[in-house]
Amino acid sequence: MPTSVETLCSYIESSKKRSEFWHFGNDVLYEMCRKNFDHQDVTVITGKLMLIGRTYSATLDRQTTKVKGQTREIVRGRRLYAEVSEKIRDSDLDQRLKALQGYLHFEPSIKQELLSIHIDLVSIFRDVTGQEKTSLASKYLHFHLQDLFFIMDSLAKSALAQITIQKPRGGYGKYPAFFNAMSILQAQIHECCGEIMTPRELDDLLYRVLEIA
Repeated sequence: MPTSVETLCSYIESSKKRSEFWHFGNDVLYEMCRKNFDHQDVTVITGKLMLIGRTYSATLDRQTTKVKGQTREIVRGRRLYAEVSEKIRDSDLDQRLKALQGYLHFEPSIKQELLSIHIDLVSIFRDVTGQEKTSLASKYLHFHLQDLFFIMDSLAKSALAQITIQKPRGGYGKYPAFFNAMSILQAQIHECCGEIMTPRELDDLLYRVLEIA
């Protein structure tokens, strides 16, 4: 049964309690990115990619391939991380992220820049790994600017599809469609519930939707 935005209001308190269980682990990652915000040291970039990716089931070095009709996992290590980290270091990511640090919450005026940054990071991942790694890009950027980037993964997309808000054509496969839907949800919750929810709080709320469904 579809979940209305009004119903979501009744889930907010329980979703906040749910988030307390994961608070310490998430705060370690937020603090890591606060203290190491820049992308100048390849070893630091690698560490951030590894810890965020492995914590959030979106690792850079794990890929799958078909061998005689069976799906097998391929693990690539140091060389892959080094290539990706070097490309990030040589990009303009630092300059663009720093320009957004003054924003305390999402504003429509910066949407295109947020999406453009995500697209460019996905492009770096794709150039090296041959895979999009869209979810990893959203999570990596979120931990650097936690109030601006929404976290996308298969569970969040599944929960979002159950909520009665305007749905994009073609679903939520691409980050721009997911981002637009999340920004709409954020605005509607503010209007209906009087809560200004952060991307982290919205992510916890989506997981609560799945638990109750």
